[in-house]
Amino acid sequence: MNRTNRVLMLLENKSYPKDVRVRQEANALVAAGHRVTVISPMEPGQPWREVCQGVRAYRFPAPPQANGFWGYLWEYAYSMAATGLL
Repeated sequence: MNRTNRVLMLLENKSYPKDVRVRQEANALVAAGHRVTVISPMEPGQPWREVCQGVRAYRFPAPPQANGFWGYLWEYAYSMAATGLL
């Protein structure tokens, strides 16, 4: 039996496929035969979901920009909550 591994990649601060490092990792996993899904913030004009070179991408509205420790905490919490809703 041929079993395909599934990989979920979560991004909280940059959209996919704009994040080059994650895009390269995801493409390498697809080339190795894995099913890859990426969840990331949405850039203006990007669709909620699409398939990019075999990688399923799901997006959520990006959180408002914030600075400092509390801003980082807000951005991270917002991103994790949005990911959970997808």
